[in-house]
This record gives sequence, structure tokens and C-alpha cells, in this order.
Amino acid sequence: MIAFERRASTVLFNLVRARQDDRPYLIPANACPILPITLLKAGAEFELVDVTEATLAIDPYLVFERVRQAKGRYAGMIFVRPYGWLDDVEDFFREFKHRAYDAIVIDDRCLCPPEFARSSRTVADAVLYSTGNSKVVDIGWGGYGMLADGLPYDHGVEPFDPNALERLISDYKRALASAARFVYVPTPWLDERVPPASWRQYVALVQSQLAQVLKHKRDLNAIYRAGIPAKLHYPEECQQWRFNLRVGNPAEVLAALFDADLFASRHYVPLTRSFGKARSPNAEAVYRCVINLFNDLHFNANQAIRVSDIVTKVAKPATRQASAFENARHA
Repeated sequence: MIAFERRASTVLFNLVRARQDDRPYLIPANACPILPITLLKAGAEFELVDVTEATLAIDPYLVFERVRQAKGRYAGMIFVRPYGWLDDVEDFFREFKHRAYDAIVIDDRCLCPPEFARSSRTVADAVLYSTGNSKVVDIGWGGYGMLADGLPYDHGVEPFDPNALERLISDYKRALASAARFVYVPTPWLDERVPPASWRQYVALVQSQLAQVLKHKRDLNAIYRAGIPAKLHYPEECQQWRFNLRVGNPAEVLAALFDADLFASRHYVPLTRSFGKARSPNAEAVYRCVINLFNDLHFNANQAIRVSDIVTKVAKPATRQASAFENARHA
């Protein structure tokens, strides 16, 4: 089944709400705050799990340790693909489903290039994609899920208030910035309206842009790769969504870019600061050193060249081992 909505978070909300499972979901500590907030809106519980610096994804060892301590406790796991990382994790999914009784796996590929054919190889119960703001293909709206047969799904009917969404974003940003506990207040922030195009029209629109977007990303990534010292780069597997760097002075680098009327961004503040009591030292370490350089259609080659020059002059190497990912991948 394909669930098609205005937002991928709407797909997740409808899926989780329809399951009516009061057990918590395991989610990574470095995800977008909308993920736990969507679960809260659906009336679901969650537990945050630290990531591994080897892959930047949820740590399988910690996941299995939770399951070992409380077999049958979990409704499922939401595996978020960090920076569009698309390595094969089917063995992990399969082992999780074997160990965690009656739990599901949701493969969150919202930062990956959209695909429209569900792989027959995956054991994930749902695979989510997004074409909303700042995604690989950005048409300003759109999300869909490829759901396994028999997975319950109910469409929502709540009205949508864009002002409520703006307030929600402001609230969670404020909480994370101050490491204050985020208190969820139900409001009509989630867009549950019918999409403005049919599924067939949507697929055609996304596919018409995908090749151009991916070529543009490759072109700008080549500029960054040639112009910025390799010791600052994340591995190639993590460069689909944006071009990501490890630097020891991210605030200084960003300030220099902004002073030149350019821009880049930090990535997700660890959710454990405001959404849970668990510690996430690896998510914190990643956040302290990561910078995302833009490579979408709103950024051009001249800007990428200028960014590369400034980063090269200002950036200092991160103090953490920059080779952790490569060492683990080739062990």
C-alpha cells in the first residue's frame, strides 16, 4: 500500500495512531524534533537511543540492549537515515524484528532521494519519503509511505492551522536552545488536508525534477570536495542530502559565511536535551562539529566556490576522530 499525504509526518501520524499500540517506539537521539512530536500527537510513547559515530544512525548495540532488558516492551523502531545514508541495514532490521516481539520497523528515508518502487528485499514495515522543504527534491510539500500489506492506516481529519505549526517550531527551537524540557500542547499543527495533486501527478512532478537535482548536487559536491581539505569531509555515503563537514569551530565558520552574505547550517540538536532523560554523548559529539553546506537548486556554483574558500581559511579540524566512520565501515 502507498500512503500519500501532504507531509511524511502525516503518514507517520496516521500509521502510528491506527496501530493503537501503547508501547514506546525507539528513535534516534539526533532526529528532527518533528519526529517525537508527531508520536506525541498520535498518543504514542517513545524512547531516545544514542547514535553510533561509525554511521551516525541509531546504535544497534544499544537497541538490542534495550530489547534484551525488556522483551516485548517496544512497539517498534524508527530508523532515520542520517544525511541520506543508504547503506544496507536489512540484517539489523531483521534481527530487531526477531528479538522484539510484534514490533515494527519504520525506515525513515526523508533525507534520501525519493523512490517509487518498494524493494522486495526490505523487511521494514514502512518506508517513508518526503519532498517537503529542504529535502532532496523540494517541491514545498508531499510525503508518502510504502507500507507492508496488513499494516493499519487511517486518514486524519483534523483542520490545519499554519500559525499553530509556526508556534510549535518556535517552541521546540526555544526548548532545545535552552536545554529546557519540551511540553507538548495539542494544536492543529499537522497538515492532514488532501494533497493538491493526484498520486500520478505527484510522481511525475517529482521524477521530472529528480535527475536535475541529483546532477546539481553532484556538481556542487565536486566543488566542495576539490576546494575544502579532505580531512574536514564526512564520508561520501553521507553527502547526498547536503555536503557535510566536521569542524572544530562551527560557530566561527558560520559567522564568517554569514558575514559574506552566504549561508550554511548546523544540524539537529540532540533530542535528549529537551525530549528525554537519556544521555546521548555521540549525538552531542556529532552536533558539536557538524556543518551542512547547501547543494540544492537554490545554491549555485559561484556560491559554492566562495563557501569553499572561506571554509578552507577559517575551519579547524574537529578534535574527535574524523576516521571513525571509515574505520567501522572497513573493519
